Amino acid sequence: MYRFMLRIIYVLFVCSVVTCPGRAAVAQYLFKDASGHEINFAHYKGRWIIINYWAVWCGSCWAEVPELNAFYQAHKKQVALFAVNYDHPPARTAVFYARKLSIQFPILIDDPRELFHIGEITALPTTILIDPDGKVRQVLVGEQTKKDLERAIGLL
Repeated sequence: MYRFMLRIIYVLFVCSVVTCPGRAAVAQYLFKDASGHEINFAHYKGRWIIINYWAVWCGSCWAEVPELNAFYQAHKKQVALFAVNYDHPPARTAVFYARKLSIQFPILIDDPRELFHIGEITALPTTILIDPDGKVRQVLVGEQTKKDLERAIGLL
């Protein structure tokens, strides 16, 4: 009888761990960057998250990279900035083109649109501003400057 009770407790424990709502919530925040590292968006709670969609064939995307790099260097301790290649190439290709464009902030291989309930991206570049509570606050279409981003999230 003792062994039977231990088995029941073990099964209940395993089921509670596997079906725990917190586990599912944490899993949905995990994304891969171009280096193969996991990015956990739950760690950015309380900070602005900025996601920039770009493509190699987009001239405006190339033009805004120095401004995004400047913004990232100035505010990387208070704001999380990520790039997502609109064409979703393999990681190696994404890294190659990110280097070619001189992108200095993390490149996501996984697209977080579903997590943040972002609709279809219809123009490039598109920059999504997600507030510290995890809500999309603004969708900026077209080239952005460092000052544009600072103004949009209240750093000016």
